[in-house]
Amino acid sequence: MAKGDGAQELMRELAGKLDRRLLAVCHEEEPVWACWLGGRSPLAAEQALQALDAISLAPVFVSVGEPGAGLSGWRLSHRQAKAALPIAERRGRPLVRYADVALLAAVLGDDLATTSLRRLYLEPLEKGRDGGRAVRETLRAYFAAERNISSTAAVLDVDRRTVSNRIRAVEDLFDRPFKDFATELETALLLDG
Repeated sequence: MAKGDGAQELMRELAGKLDRRLLAVCHEEEPVWACWLGGRSPLAAEQALQALDAISLAPVFVSVGEPGAGLSGWRLSHRQAKAALPIAERRGRPLVRYADVALLAAVLGDDLATTSLRRLYLEPLEKGRDGGRAVRETLRAYFAAERNISSTAAVLDVDRRTVSNRIRAVEDLFDRPFKDFATELETALLLDG
């Protein structure tokens, strides 16, 4: 999927770089292009992503579904790309692969999950003395650092004990071990931007 001024031209350029046939359809109600890159041999998502990295995407947002064979494979890939496109826009990232955001895309497509994650995990954090700003910043850095306390401390320019204390405070707030709800909390933080 591609959205933005110049999306059709960008997809033509991509098809040319990959030596593929382009089938592009624009939905009239919104300026979004659904694109299929056809060819005699399978196209790995990594090939498309590498080619897209070599092209200036701005101001276009592109989302890539996972390759599939036949009509059912195309339909699944199309639905994946469609689900990933709002995440690209929301994050301000010009290129998003569905495989990298599958869980978040699934949650965003489910109002019950979205509302529940916000209420269960974000609202309690807001009760902190600074509205939960410091703990959210710490948690985002912690998850970005692949749950490594030393790396988190370095990124935030704080002591390791500060990071550990903030995580312990989150455990106390939720009255359970952090590992038992870390994935849900990480997903809720991703929903929050």
